[in-house]
Amino acid sequence: MNPFQQYPEFDATDWTRLKLDEIPSERITGFINACISDREFRQIMMHQYGSLVLGASKNLLKRTNHELMEPLGQLTGKMDTDDDTAANPDWRQLKRNQRARALREYWERTRKRIERMRRLAKLFHRTSPTPQVQSHDACVLSDFVKPFSPKAESKRQFFDDLAEINKIGLSKQLPWRQILSQEIVDGRLTFSDLSPIITDRKKDAALKLQFLLEKAQHQEIAIHQEKAFGQINITPTDDGFDSNLTVKDADGNEYPLDWSELNQAQREKVICDLQNSKVVLV
Repeated sequence: MNPFQQYPEFDATDWTRLKLDEIPSERITGFINACISDREFRQIMMHQYGSLVLGASKNLLKRTNHELMEPLGQLTGKMDTDDDTAANPDWRQLKRNQRARALREYWERTRKRIERMRRLAKLFHRTSPTPQVQSHDACVLSDFVKPFSPKAESKRQFFDDLAEINKIGLSKQLPWRQILSQEIVDGRLTFSDLSPIITDRKKDAALKLQFLLEKAQHQEIAIHQEKAFGQINITPTDDGFDSNLTVKDADGNEYPLDWSELNQAQREKVICDLQNSKVVLV
C-alpha cells in the first residue's frame, strides 16, 4: 500500500487546498514517514519536497490573482468610470473619503489583530494539564523534521539491513564462523561435540556443516570421516582465527566485539539479541 492509499487525505492535485488545521499532526507526520520508508518514494530528496511547497505557493498566488485581485481590479475600474467626477473632481470630498477609508482600514486591521491574538490565546492554555498538540501548534515543527533526522535515518537503515538478513536466513543472522572457531580452539574436535546454537537441530547441524566446509576450503581446519555416516573429526591447521565482529542497534550505534574475550553468558546474550532482532551483524 503506497502512502497516498494509506493517507487518502493527501491524495489531492492541489496541495494548497489541503486544510492542515483539520488534519491531526500524527497523520501529517505519518504521511511523511510513509513516503520516506516506502522504497518507491525514498529517492525523493529535500529539494523535491521543497519544490512541492514552492508549486503549492505558486498555485496559491495564481488563484489569489485570479479569484481576488482581478475581480477587485474590475470593481475598482467600474467605480472610477464616472466621467463627471473625473472631469470635475471634488478634491475636498476625495480627501474626506481618503481619510475615512484610511480610518476604516486602520480599525479593520486592529480588529483582525485582536481577533488573531484571541485565537492564539485559546491554543496555549497555561493551566491545561494535558494540552493536545494540533497541526497549528508551535511544537508541530519538530514532528515534521523528525523523519529527516539522523536518528530516523539510522532506524530505517537498521530495519533495511534486518529485512535483507531475514531474506537470506540464519546463515547471516549469527556469527557462525566465530562461534565454531572458538569451540574448536576450546578443544571440541568432533562434530558431535559442538554445542547446539539454535533450537532447530536439523538447521543447526546443516549450518554448522556449511561453515565447517567453508573453513576447510580456506585451509583453516581439516575434516576427516573414516566411514560413511561416521563421526566427523576436526583438526585445526591454524592456531588463531578472526574473532572480531561488530553489531549495530536500531539507533545506529555500533559495538565492536572480540568473541574470544567474551564469557559464556555474554556470548549467549549476543546470540539472543541477534535472534530477537535487537541488533544486527555489520
